[in-house]
Amino acid sequence: MNDLMTPRYFNNISILNDNIIRKSSKQTNKIVAEYRWLENQEIFNHPKVYSIGVDGDYAYYDIEYIHGASLSYLYVNKLLSPHNFKMIFSFLKNVISNNHINGVSLYKQTYRQLVGNMYNNKTISRLTNYGLDLDTEIIVNDKKYPSLRSIIDTCSIDVTNSDVCYMHGDLCFSNILLDNYAMNADNLTEDILKEHMYVIDPRGIMTNNNISAIGDWRYDVAKLAHSAIGYYDLIKSDKFKVDKISRNTYVYDEESYKDEYVEEISKYFKDEFKDMIDTILKINVHLFLSMIPLHMDNHGQQDAMLVNALRMYSTISNKDINF
Repeated sequence: MNDLMTPRYFNNISILNDNIIRKSSKQTNKIVAEYRWLENQEIFNHPKVYSIGVDGDYAYYDIEYIHGASLSYLYVNKLLSPHNFKMIFSFLKNVISNNHINGVSLYKQTYRQLVGNMYNNKTISRLTNYGLDLDTEIIVNDKKYPSLRSIIDTCSIDVTNSDVCYMHGDLCFSNILLDNYAMNADNLTEDILKEHMYVIDPRGIMTNNNISAIGDWRYDVAKLAHSAIGYYDLIKSDKFKVDKISRNTYVYDEESYKDEYVEEISKYFKDEFKDMIDTILKINVHLFLSMIPLHMDNHGQQDAMLVNALRMYSTISNKDINF
């Protein structure tokens, strides 16, 4: 699968044989966290995980090779119908909602503060350490935006005890796979998705670097929105292009990435999660801003993530979900 073979710069993927893939990294704690999540959780369907190895500053785990493609690949290349994306959104909403209802019965108060650190504190910390200017106004397409610090404050996320539960933690299109059977199905049903859709690359770790599958259930919805309405996959495929005019001035053309296919999928997502769209957008502002330092290998994509965070902030401030 081609798109499985394009890992982030700090990971490595190798095919051991027709049935097994090895994921390795120098981020040993992250590899161990992912392995434990895959080994223990039963909320989402995922590939079988086989073995793990840790040697000093290097770790790996071996996992089942799913023959098919990620939703990211299918979305960017328009290989899956909008209707089938609608079915996937509905299915995942049920999975996430059922998980939220069951929740975490113990230590919610203890976990709540750590889960809350996924938002404001993490965003500010990452951008500060990266050296991004947080206190200067930004201009996009001749529209003036407040400073990033002000925007982050406006998009502050409150986490209550009821928000704390088990989660995947990175439920974007690139981490959701359809096998060949599902890819060839004209209409994806709940039964097909239960057996033939898989999630990979869970978060498995908290902001204090402790290994845990606990987090904010809304974060999973927001990561799905990251792709469905945030166009993260279009950014990564260089279809969302931004011109940087000066240090804090940017220009982009919506027509360069939006078309009927993209708009229909976006509408289906917003219809499915309309009751929490404001929170989803706020979390996505944090997601796009906090991901800028993680994509230092492509400055154009970093600019697109910044502009997209502002686009989503503008939607919140204008109270218009029809963006």
